[in-house]
Amino acid sequence: MIAHALRWFDAAVFYVGAGNIRSRRAMEKIGGELLPGRTIDFDMAGVPTAHVVYAIRKPLA
Repeated sequence: MIAHALRWFDAAVFYVGAGNIRSRRAMEKIGGELLPGRTIDFDMAGVPTAHVVYAIRKPLA
């Protein structure tokens, strides 16, 4: 799916819960780059929850 998205866009962006260590490690394992200083709060069941931003970029040709 990521390969398909990268055919049309320069990067695929993912929001991962800041405390979700398992998902953060998985993102890094598949090539996700943590974008420093980029966080966003999402409302999760009425509680604002911090998320970090990862990007997988299209390889340079």
